[in-house]
Amino acid sequence: MKKLSIILFLIVVGISSISAQERMKFMGKSMDCSLKEMQTHLQGRGLTYQTAFENGVVLQGTFQGYLDCNFVIRQNYGIISFCRVVLPQESYSVSWSQLYADYQNIVSKIAAKYGKPVVEEYFEDNPSYGLSDYGKMSQVRDGKCHYSSAFLVGDYGLIIVSINDSESVFIDYYDNANNKKIEDLQNDEL
Repeated sequence: MKKLSIILFLIVVGISSISAQERMKFMGKSMDCSLKEMQTHLQGRGLTYQTAFENGVVLQGTFQGYLDCNFVIRQNYGIISFCRVVLPQESYSVSWSQLYADYQNIVSKIAAKYGKPVVEEYFEDNPSYGLSDYGKMSQVRDGKCHYSSAFLVGDYGLIIVSINDSESVFIDYYDNANNKKIEDLQNDEL
């Protein structure tokens, strides 16, 4: 009986350690890597380097059939804090319907893989804009459009699809373990 208990304990510990090691992936690569490793991986998948900034890098390439997307990889304390895809925005400057269709397209693809998201979708009430296509884009530009869908990816990650005042669709990937490490490092500074 004691031997059976030990075996069951080891199985439970083994399963727990496997799930604890699961990490968020971005474009097939675990986010448990350095910025340089992620950049090299993405360039190996056909993305091209655009520019670097203080805590990150921007690449460009195709995502889900959308050409010329920007890929932003950001780090804090040498740890990847998020990976972002920004869909190209040429057609959005005049069309809410196209912006919303692209948002819905990405949301439905992610929902097919990870299940239903937590959704927030509304415009702030501002009668001077009305509800026309142009009025909705005006509210987007003025930061009065609140459209986002958040997907929990197991216990280890989060994906948020949103529309913001830059008139673009953003897809943000977060790894919970990375964000916990960053939070701990920030708390150590207090």
